[in-house]
Amino acid sequence: MYTSFDNEDFEKSLTYLTRIYATRLEIGDGYQKQPKVTQYNFCKSSHVSDIPEFETDFLFMDKRTYHIITDKLEGYIFRLDKIENVAYDDNRKEELLKLMKMIYAKSNEERFEIAEGSEILMDLAQVMKKFVNDETILEYKSLTKKVENIARKDEKIARSKEIAKNLLNDHLNIEKIMQYTGLSRQEILKLQGS
Repeated sequence: MYTSFDNEDFEKSLTYLTRIYATRLEIGDGYQKQPKVTQYNFCKSSHVSDIPEFETDFLFMDKRTYHIITDKLEGYIFRLDKIENVAYDDNRKEELLKLMKMIYAKSNEERFEIAEGSEILMDLAQVMKKFVNDETILEYKSLTKKVENIARKDEKIARSKEIAKNLLNDHLNIEKIMQYTGLSRQEILKLQGS
């Protein structure tokens, strides 16, 4: 998901696509067992001149003959600022709606239910399930939550200290300031000295 999609983002996207492709083959497997990788990029707008439409899809092909070399790597870029210009047949519209619903789904079960009947969407549901349950992602989410909690606590303490300074300026006694702010006597005395 991108707010704005530029040339740097496109290069990054290609790098991720090929990195994922390169790491999906199990050790000892032959290269013919390499699984297909599909990447979806959503952006509010694009500054890449080669991406003027709502949907751009890319595969690896021969530049001279335009024959597709492999369909095991494919990418899609969806420009949400161009969604009004979409003229799809009913089947394509349905697949796009399912894709959007999958992004907002609240559970793996809901994603698989939405993806039913589409091989690409079932693959995507499987990848999303793996991503959501990935230990690194779960650890990152946990760490992010801890950091957010620390930031909220620091913000609350800073606000309490600001209130305490104002109450000290109004010559309120320390016990009342402790009661109103939750700060310790030592913290308030430090503020009084500053």
